[in-house]
Amino acid sequence: MTTSRDSRDDAGAVLILALVFIIVIAVVLLALVTLSGNDLLNTSNLKAQRSLEYAADGATTAAVQAVRNSYLAYNGTVGTSGALCTPQGVVITQLNGDSMIVDCTNQAYNPPTGPNPSAQTRVVNFYTCHGTSVTAGACSASNALVQAQVTFDDYAPSGGYSCSPGNTTTCGTAETIDTWVVESANN
Repeated sequence: MTTSRDSRDDAGAVLILALVFIIVIAVVLLALVTLSGNDLLNTSNLKAQRSLEYAADGATTAAVQAVRNSYLAYNGTVGTSGALCTPQGVVITQLNGDSMIVDCTNQAYNPPTGPNPSAQTRVVNFYTCHGTSVTAGACSASNALVQAQVTFDDYAPSGGYSCSPGNTTTCGTAETIDTWVVESANN
């Protein structure tokens, strides 16, 4: 009895093709799993970064509103305990679970003098940093997540001025946001 060699040679080809097919599928699946894992990690990091930026933006907005209705010049000469944004001081605000520090300093202060006082009474710079990245009073333009410059008009439309410790009637009558810059949080 003779056996044909041709039939034995073809029998192993199917096994080799099946192994190659399984290896190719495994490599493709491994690449897809790796890419999807990276995408999930990137999504999580982006969400944390945006949350931090939104918290800094919210803390800055709160500080601007507190300063707007205050009689303080924010020029480093007058202070008050309990003010939301004290002159060259620090406020720690919790937003979205993040601690934010807001420092504010005076850019220009034009108290009422003479018959034609300036309508732009106070120009205040605000710097907001992540509470875990700076110490008290160390938030500045070089490390702030949010930088804002806001001009406050403390005069009534009729020209009267009543913005003092005893009377805050015209404090912050008008507000102009000169600049508002949000930096990337880069967690």
